[in-house]
Amino acid sequence: MADEMLRVARPGGLVVLSYTAWLGPFGGHETGWWQHYIGGDFARRRYEKTHGHPPKNVFGTSLFDLSVREGLEYARGKELLAAFPRYHPAWAWWIVRVPLLREFLTSNLVLVLKKPAHHEGGRA
Repeated sequence: MADEMLRVARPGGLVVLSYTAWLGPFGGHETGWWQHYIGGDFARRRYEKTHGHPPKNVFGTSLFDLSVREGLEYARGKELLAAFPRYHPAWAWWIVRVPLLREFLTSNLVLVLKKPAHHEGGRA
């Protein structure tokens, strides 16, 4: 999806990606503060048992176990303008630079990418 967003952006345009980090406190969305640490399928089943209906976000369909590391690795080699934890005050953005800490304290990662002015293979 991110590759497609960059492909269709105009040269010099910005792409903002934002996603919930799986190991963060809200990684399982409505499936809990701790249940997703056991596993996405466990969290879904527990939510259904507790609430009598499936969760809005279903692990493997609309909820994925993406890490902060994976987002930063994706941005490597691209023109990354900013990477910060959404919902954190600016003074706490340093968390994204600390490998293990960032996975558990970042609830949502924001990546701001700029498409190169002359991108081969892209559309103007």
